[in-house]
Amino acid sequence: MSKMPCLLVEVILGVDTHRDTHAVVLIDLLGRLVAADTFPTTRAGIRALIAWAKQHGTIRRAGVEGTGSYGASLTRALRLEGIDVIEVTRTARVGARHRGKNDTRDAEAAARNVLCGQATAIPKTRDGIVESIRVLRNTRAGAVKARSQAIVHLKSLVLTAPDELREPLRDLSTKQLLSRCARMQRTGRLDTLHATRHALRTLARRHRALSDEIAELDALLADLTAKAAPRLLRQPGIGPEIAARLLIVAGDNPTRLRNDAALAALCGASPIEASTGQSTRHRLNRGGDRQANSALWLIATNRMTHDPKTRAYVTRRTTDGKSTKEIRRCLMRHIARGIYPLLIADLHDAQTHPTLT
Repeated sequence: MSKMPCLLVEVILGVDTHRDTHAVVLIDLLGRLVAADTFPTTRAGIRALIAWAKQHGTIRRAGVEGTGSYGASLTRALRLEGIDVIEVTRTARVGARHRGKNDTRDAEAAARNVLCGQATAIPKTRDGIVESIRVLRNTRAGAVKARSQAIVHLKSLVLTAPDELREPLRDLSTKQLLSRCARMQRTGRLDTLHATRHALRTLARRHRALSDEIAELDALLADLTAKAAPRLLRQPGIGPEIAARLLIVAGDNPTRLRNDAALAALCGASPIEASTGQSTRHRLNRGGDRQANSALWLIATNRMTHDPKTRAYVTRRTTDGKSTKEIRRCLMRHIARGIYPLLIADLHDAQTHPTLT
């Protein structure tokens, strides 16, 4: 009588991801350690990892740390194999001081978190129009930061420049200063005066180049956001930048967000009870994605200023004794509830019609 093949035994994969290698552990459904190994993060290494894991049993679930960074390539490969990938955050350090720490133990902890149901988060797919928006927006943010540094550097350089340069430049506006410095001519001399002149010219032209780059990225982002979130953009207080933040926090796979409460928690807009024996109240949530929280804050602030219905609500709640912070918290939760179905519908359309990109 032949033995039952080991492929019928279900095992759970746990991975601790790094830049050069992935530490991998397999456990069975009883929590027993089956195998452990380390593989390189190259394409060949990931193929070898999956083949090695399949030799030890049937894999339906995998707990992976860093699905949005070092584990992104592995996550895509596992999904192509039909394996459900679950995002695992860093394990708690309770008792770790006595047990010690290494990559294999971290990978085993990831697998056990999946087994016990503690890890349930679905990672972002990062393969659709939202990922395109994310990478362009991050590039734009870097360009904006570099442009701000360039103008700060230029103005500080003007303050310490030789008098021949400082006097005609010190009272100019920012626009005039950039224009004047960009027109400066280079010379072959490198004394203090001419070296400073060359530095001012370089910084002004850098600022101009970065401004052109930001304008180009703004046009691309506006086009992508209009395609990805037409319903969101029709709402008061929501423009391309705000819509992009909300799309990025949701990701390309709308199934990650079960309901509007999940979106509110993800945006740090879910109420947290702060009651005492003398009062019953809730306070602002300091957790969640801060970019998405900022987006809701901006929408609420805009509507408190310009939307008649929101202004009437603010007046009524102020009469009830609520503070501005409490009113804004309520508004942010209400906004999350209102935009949830619109966001899900937009993401579903983008997923159903990939030609949008």
